[in-house]
Order: sequence, then C-alpha cells, then structure tokens
Amino acid sequence: MTRALLVLVLVASVALVAWGALRLRAARYAGGSAASRLLAMRQVAQEIVDLRARAERVSIGARPEQDTTARVLQAMTDAGVPRAAFKSLAPEADTPITRAADSGPPYHRQSFRLTMEPVDARQLGAFLAAWRSSQQVWTVERVELTHVAAGRGQQQDQDRYSARLTIAATYVADDTRKDPK
Repeated sequence: MTRALLVLVLVASVALVAWGALRLRAARYAGGSAASRLLAMRQVAQEIVDLRARAERVSIGARPEQDTTARVLQAMTDAGVPRAAFKSLAPEADTPITRAADSGPPYHRQSFRLTMEPVDARQLGAFLAAWRSSQQVWTVERVELTHVAAGRGQQQDQDRYSARLTIAATYVADDTRKDPK
C-alpha cells in the first residue's frame, strides 16, 4: 500500500512538473510575442512621429506673403551665410493643385527658385536649418548643387557650390473672386 501511495505521489509530482513546464513554455512564448509586438508598435509610432515631422504644411486662408527676399536674407544672416552669396530669387509658379471634383477647398502651390553662390556644405546646412526653424509654410522641396569653378589664378576649392533651391508653399486659394452665377 505504501508502495502504491509512493508511486501515486511520484506520478502526481511528475504531472505537476510537466504541467508547470508547459505553462512556462506558454508564458515564454506569450512574452516573446508581446515583446515582438511592442517592438513593432514602437517602430510604427516612430514612423508616425517622423511622418508628422515631415507633413506638408498648408497655409489655411490667404496666399502666403510675398516678402520672400526678406525671409531669405534673414535666414542667411541667422545661418552666418554672407549676403554676397545671395545671387537671385525668382518666382517659378503659382499653380492650382488638381484634385477630384468637389473634394474640398481649392489648393494652390506657389514656388520660387533661390540661387546662392559660393556656399560650402556647412553654410548650406546652416541655412537649411535656419529656414526650416523660421518658416512654417515655405518648405525647401529641391536642392541642386554644382561645384563653383575657381576664378582665374585661384586654386579649385572642392567644397564651394552653387546652390539652387526650389522653395514652395501650399495654400487654400481664395475662391471668393469667382463670378456668382
């Protein structure tokens, strides 16, 4: 009888240990799955933060102010870029953005092209940082760099560029100018 009781206790103990091992395995699997889901959610959250930081800005209401020369010169001053580097600022386009019919207010995109020469990579980076921090509506959409040829009798400087930037703003067009019918 004691032998049978001992075998019964031993079998019950093994069953409890086996059940505990199965529960531990399930808990480890659930923990690993939760950790991988947490990592995936962190990546998604970071992507959302990054996308929000890069979200296109739209001026609600009126067309953006036209004092772009003053804005550019102020950003150049803030960045430490000499004013002599300012070569030209020319409007490019003020065009409607085509969308599906009757899908909301009419958006327009206004842009201009800025040329700075000569600038080095540090100056251009400082200008772009100053521009981004001071301008909510105007965003740099394109940067073209070409090396500046050395003047006669000067040594070629590989870190001097002619920078052509396309800067644009998207705004809601004022549709009150339409003729009523």
